[in-house]
Amino acid sequence: LAIVIDDGSASIATHFEPRAADLGISYDVALVTGWMNDGEGLDVDMGDGLSDRILTWQDAKTLAQTGRVGFTSHSHSQHRYADGGPEGTESGPAITTRLWNETGRWQETNAERGLRVFDDLATSRKILEHQFGAPCTLLAWPYGVYDDIAETAALEAGFTHFLQFDSSIFAAPRSAPQRIMRLAVTRADEAIPLAFPADAITQ
Repeated sequence: LAIVIDDGSASIATHFEPRAADLGISYDVALVTGWMNDGEGLDVDMGDGLSDRILTWQDAKTLAQTGRVGFTSHSHSQHRYADGGPEGTESGPAITTRLWNETGRWQETNAERGLRVFDDLATSRKILEHQFGAPCTLLAWPYGVYDDIAETAALEAGFTHFLQFDSSIFAAPRSAPQRIMRLAVTRADEAIPLAFPADAITQ
């Protein structure tokens, strides 16, 4: 069992790590490198009027020094929803969406999207390897989603394994052992609720 916490919230250091230290739990943090800085920590818009303070590089390095905390990529700047489709009429995760350019009034080709994703992921990987002095070959897909174009770009950027969400398969498929399925443990409306159901059948 591997615990991976996405996004790099500062609450990992203030709330999760003290409890993990008490229990001797090891875990990884998937960082959006474009959200990281050396200052006080960036406040990132999480939607629904909520924002979250992000770890600084020094915070992350302090966690790494415990010997129990590792870091992996969650992209550089692609953890966002983006406008795509004709006239920007569609919206989806930037990794899998052909972006609409309002100024030039054109939509990315699949080749252009692949190049954008490659550049972003290669940047994230390079930054993480520089910051922590260790190889980074694991990518946690933003929102857990990807397609063939994104996966090809990520492989070309040097990633070898990918964390993704799937509703039914929790083992790497033989045809694609690089794909590692995840079980989400977050809000009650996702895969595993924090409060275990009382009903025996639901359990």
